[in-house]
Amino acid sequence: DPGTLVALLLLLPSIIGPLRQLADMGEVVQTSSGSMQRVTQILDEPVDIDDKPDAIELPRIQNNITLEDVGFGYDPDRPILTGLNLTIPHGTNVAIVGPSGSGKSTVVNLLLRFWDPESGRVAIDGHDIRDVTMDSLRGQIGIVFQDTFVFNTTLRDNIALAREGATDAEILASADAAQLQSLIDSLPAGMDTVLGERGVRMSGGQRQRLAIARALLRDPAILIFDEATSALDARTETEIRDTIRQVVSGRTTISITHRLSIAADADVVVVLDGGKVAEMGPHSELVSAGGLYQQLYEEQTGHVTAGGRPRLGPEAARLRKVPMFADLKGEVLADLSEQLMLERFAPGEDIVKQGDAGDKLYILTRGGADVLVHNDRGETRVNTIKEGDYFGEYALLTGEERTATVRATQPTEVYSLAKQEFTDLVESEPRLQQVLSSFVAQRAAAFAAAAQAAGITAGARA
Repeated sequence: DPGTLVALLLLLPSIIGPLRQLADMGEVVQTSSGSMQRVTQILDEPVDIDDKPDAIELPRIQNNITLEDVGFGYDPDRPILTGLNLTIPHGTNVAIVGPSGSGKSTVVNLLLRFWDPESGRVAIDGHDIRDVTMDSLRGQIGIVFQDTFVFNTTLRDNIALAREGATDAEILASADAAQLQSLIDSLPAGMDTVLGERGVRMSGGQRQRLAIARALLRDPAILIFDEATSALDARTETEIRDTIRQVVSGRTTISITHRLSIAADADVVVVLDGGKVAEMGPHSELVSAGGLYQQLYEEQTGHVTAGGRPRLGPEAARLRKVPMFADLKGEVLADLSEQLMLERFAPGEDIVKQGDAGDKLYILTRGGADVLVHNDRGETRVNTIKEGDYFGEYALLTGEERTATVRATQPTEVYSLAKQEFTDLVESEPRLQQVLSSFVAQRAAAFAAAAQAAGITAGARA
């Protein structure tokens, strides 16, 4: 009858809705179980570095940090630090610089006890840090990384997470010391403004100031900046440098950096090379000492002119290190360096791809890359390329397609020389033509040996 029909129609939504939700819950449970599985994998990961049973509390740091004959490598066959000796006096602003792979970030990893040295020891105030609790050690260290993670909550909460129980006055004081006041004034709810996912309301410089505020809230005895300005533009970097100058007073400050403008502000510059201290002293002395630091400084200050083209001095010297260009006259190298173009690649971006035509010679000046070969078994890494290495010449010389992909593993810069300029150079230099035939044969033999060792039938040539 009509009454029963109306009642049925009214009841159906309340029955069907929960049934639909129950069906959807299965999908939610499935997704959540996958996420939980990944969480438990991390939680179940064995702890390699832990406190000793008799570890002591590290008192407030008041004296030197020393690395005594420290040896370490992430891979036993590839040492990073070899007999490193370094003393950092308390309250000193120290910059650690050097080529990629020289061990700069490894020093920080050892200081924080993310790893323990294989030989030698790291000591603070005379205490081997393996003999103190990690909480008392890390509780006195503040660190600012290159990338700052911002949570989707208020600015106040994003700063406060650095230290449990921090008062509002302490949070505001650290924000003020990090020069965040202009950001606070611009936000609609001030410190209580939600910053959005990954801090969409903030610029790169503001995120770095947030990281500095977090570090300061811990009132650290040691303040570490690990490439804190490498992803910033020049103007923002200058602003962050001003902030850093104001917060380092009374603390031991360690800056790991490729930017020698940061090193110029330090009391002492430590230059690492091959896992050892190559030079040490103030910027004003090292910049004209004729060593590695002067070379790095000249390469940066003479890096590029307007239009993205390199200045002649450092790049002509770099070209002379390429075997095929070693015997060219200085004026030829200078002309050649004017034809180079600067190209930048993000991590994971392909510089060249397997199967592409060989149309450029590349010289890697900053960052790093992997050489990858695609075959029936998938993708195999057969080599790595670091700063100062070059690639692409084989395809230019032989006219073959590139038989490997070169992929950036970090922010990377290369100088490229177009095929036409390369061809013109070869035609204009008889001496260069004479060495090319033997050069191609040597390269082919080396690539064949590398491919055979990797179990790949095609040569891994970029």
